[in-house]
Amino acid sequence: MKNKILDITVVVCTYNSEAMISDCLESVRKNNPKEIILADANSTDKTREIAEPFADKILNDGGKGLGNARNMGLDAAKGKYIAFVGPDNIMPEGSLESMIEYLNEYRCSIVSAITMLRDTDSYLGWAQNIYRAKYTPGYKDVVGTPTLFETEVLKRYRYDPFMKNSDDTDLCTRMAMDGHKFAISDAVVFEMGFTSMDAVLERWTRYGRGDFLFYTKYSKEWNFGRKIRSYCHPFCTDFLSPIKSTGLFKTLPIIPFLILITSLRYYGWLKTRIIYKNKKRIEI
Repeated sequence: MKNKILDITVVVCTYNSEAMISDCLESVRKNNPKEIILADANSTDKTREIAEPFADKILNDGGKGLGNARNMGLDAAKGKYIAFVGPDNIMPEGSLESMIEYLNEYRCSIVSAITMLRDTDSYLGWAQNIYRAKYTPGYKDVVGTPTLFETEVLKRYRYDPFMKNSDDTDLCTRMAMDGHKFAISDAVVFEMGFTSMDAVLERWTRYGRGDFLFYTKYSKEWNFGRKIRSYCHPFCTDFLSPIKSTGLFKTLPIIPFLILITSLRYYGWLKTRIIYKNKKRIEI
């Protein structure tokens, strides 16, 4: 039934997202969720004002990081299922229902979606969609936003507030230890606002920060080989993986883009390491 209300809570975490939040929430509302919760990090623009007609609840997470914001949304959720949708996501009608069906059919604990950039007029937009061709439906070791869970399952694990940038990786790592499975569904979701150089610089530097935090949390338990794998992860994920999945011929035009994002990821790692070490010295 087209107008069936889905027993799902959608949580959107925002910070100064006024340029895209209306399109995002309007698309979410068309999926007929039980409720929409906005977890806002003290936005200084009109994000909260624009969101009011769409959101059932607006929370203030105090700007303490994405993990903390998602936990606040989780604690307030009333739906059987919970989905975390980025403010840059456009959810086509039926996409949430499709993700729920996929989660149940494949007995996954987390289901994501295929994400593609909506605007591809620029080289960066076009390159990113070629890069994203590596994300295909099926079981994966790690999945990211938008993500869908059974609410009670997620409440047993929650997000680690320390993982401000790689919370999905950390969550999947902990859940995998207990035998949980994760998958990308065949639902297609669109993203806005990532075709500019500034957006690319911010995103992949943020991924590098997440890589460092993940390494910091787990590396004390790792042997030398596992540490090397972690150091190689940005190169393998953002350079080798697209070439392997799509083919050298098709990815040849985006090699400069792959070099850029891989370098940014290592830059984010190194920069965060320096900041983290200096902070530890100050605390001592």
